[in-house]
Amino acid sequence: MHALVNGIQLAYEEHGSGPAVVLLHDLPYDRQMWQAQVEPLVGCGFRVVLPDLRGIGES
Repeated sequence: MHALVNGIQLAYEEHGSGPAVVLLHDLPYDRQMWQAQVEPLVGCGFRVVLPDLRGIGES
């Protein structure tokens, strides 16, 4: 998914429902670095948000 924020397109993924957990990547990685954590967190009842920071991945 993409969001347009102040003219800048940012990519992100959302999984699950419930209280939100936002996982931010570090350089030089993108949101894919968190894929192994998504299923366990969703299984515990969380909504997981994985953004690609500006200039990284699909953002």
